[in-house]
Amino acid sequence: MTQSTHIKVSTAERITTIRFDRPDKKNAITVEMYAALGAALEAAAGDPQVRAAVLAGSRDCFTSGNDLGDFMRVAQGGSPAGTSDEPSAPFRFLRTIATFESHWSPRSRGSRSASVPRCSCTAI
Repeated sequence: MTQSTHIKVSTAERITTIRFDRPDKKNAITVEMYAALGAALEAAAGDPQVRAAVLAGSRDCFTSGNDLGDFMRVAQGGSPAGTSDEPSAPFRFLRTIATFESHWSPRSRGSRSASVPRCSCTAI
């Protein structure tokens, strides 16, 4: 999984919590953070024990949006920290979150009951 010092991931009681942790910048999301978000969601979707994923902010802010300075650096050919494929990280994250619920269904989790709810990703 892509690591980021500004994304904290924990799983407890079948719920994966993905928390923004960059309070000094109001949790503004960098390209590196998008890579970590996408990897965390993909890991949660692939874990048969996880039934839900929660995106959460830290302290006083969920997120202020994209870190425009970081995105401008990438747009101008700069290299963000981390892996070489990071410029596509925001799109990978969007694709992952858009298809997230399709990863869970009663059939895909091995349930025999059609009444088992599908899981989703929730932002708080």
